[in-house]
Amino acid sequence: ATGLNVTKHNIIAMQADISRMEENLDAFELELPNLKKKVEAAQRKYEDACEVNRLDREIFEGELKVHFVRAAQAEAAAAEAEAAIDNDTSAYDAAVAKVEQVKAELEAATAHHADVSNTQGDTTRLDQIKADLHRVAQAKDKEERARNQLKTKADSFESKALNTRRNAKKVREEAEEFKRTFAERQAKEEREREARRAQARAQMEAAESTVAKLRDQEATLERENMEAGPRAAEARAKEEQLSREVKQAEAQLRQMKGASGGRNQGLAAFGAQMPAVRDLLEQNAGRFKKLPVGPVGAYINIRNKEWGLAIEQAIGNGVMHSFIVDSHDDRHQFE
Repeated sequence: ATGLNVTKHNIIAMQADISRMEENLDAFELELPNLKKKVEAAQRKYEDACEVNRLDREIFEGELKVHFVRAAQAEAAAAEAEAAIDNDTSAYDAAVAKVEQVKAELEAATAHHADVSNTQGDTTRLDQIKADLHRVAQAKDKEERARNQLKTKADSFESKALNTRRNAKKVREEAEEFKRTFAERQAKEEREREARRAQARAQMEAAESTVAKLRDQEATLERENMEAGPRAAEARAKEEQLSREVKQAEAQLRQMKGASGGRNQGLAAFGAQMPAVRDLLEQNAGRFKKLPVGPVGAYINIRNKEWGLAIEQAIGNGVMHSFIVDSHDDRHQFE
């Protein structure tokens, strides 16, 4: 019976292990799609980070080209303004030379007019000279106005060129500042993307490690399940064999009880409950190292019945109704 209980306990433990293995397998099968999704999500994040980096680089290159084009246009406008100033300066110098020439002609005409006045020359010649003087004066005024216009235009071109140079310088400074700021931002974003990529790689590695562990556990559980199958079959066979042996022992016990029925009826002489006590001891025989023997009076045979009462008095009723035990533990169990 003790062996049968141990076998049953082992079978129950094996069945619990098999159930646990099946639960772990089910949990692994449920967790595997989630792990695959996590790995795919990490891969998509990594690809998105690479795509964002490429787009940022293209945007930076486009904006940088725009800034450099604006700077080139500003420099071209400044060069054009400087060329216009140079042309206007040349025209201004020509006008000044012409004015000086007119002045010289005017002075010569004035001197000639004085000579004519002193010599009382021809009146027609004098009128012609006056007309020439008037024409020269008009030309002088016209040249003076042209000179002023050219000066104003030259000042305007010079101011425009100065503003253009300032704008070009500002554009170059803005381009350099944008380039520097973008480089810093790009470096910072690159560090952040690298950190995200490292995190994604770590998550992917962790997920792959988890998948590998779960697969190892699955393989281990399958091996244990395969190994537990024969052990469980062997345990069930042993249980059936022990069950048959127990049934045989119970049948033998019943036969022994049947054979000892008359003796149990004689036990009633030592008390009405004595047969029940003997049956209870036999039912719990496994709790004792050795089955207690008793009552002692049942094991005494009197050769001469005439001396029965005297022997009973000599031994004492306490001894006649007592039991013999093998050890203190058996006594404790008996009590």
